Amino acid sequence: MATILLTEHPEARFVEPYTVRTRDRLRARVSTWKLDRALARGVSPDSSPALSLRANRLIGQRVRCRLAHQLRQLPPRAARPPCRLDAAVPICRQGVLRAGGLLEELAVRLEGGEPVDACGVAQVRVLLTNADSPLFNPSGVDEFVRATRMMVDALERCVSV
Repeated sequence: MATILLTEHPEARFVEPYTVRTRDRLRARVSTWKLDRALARGVSPDSSPALSLRANRLIGQRVRCRLAHQLRQLPPRAARPPCRLDAAVPICRQGVLRAGGLLEELAVRLEGGEPVDACGVAQVRVLLTNADSPLFNPSGVDEFVRATRMMVDALERCVSV
């Protein structure tokens, strides 16, 4: 069994060792969507075993590379003319085209070996998978560009311990 360090609340001045149980791992696997949204909102990964396990998975190279690949697929998809017979959910084409450089910057940062903040990775994942995200709002061009800039910043916020 692995041991993780948890804090009681964001203002905590101490850490508490916690032995990860099978139920914690199961909860982290089953509740990925809920945990990703919490991490994207800025909830501390050290506040619960499930959040800690999920954050650890998100900052792993496998998930980061998969998200980078998905980000890189957006500009070519946005550049193609829309097809009525396409079953894919429509994306904010103008926003993706305008934020192409930012999307590439996000992808490079995700693929790099440098540490990233779990909150930023969770924000990228929520952007790509949540139907309420600016990516899937065709009229929210400025909102998409703003959200992409915020994600670039969020990836940089690594907390030094």
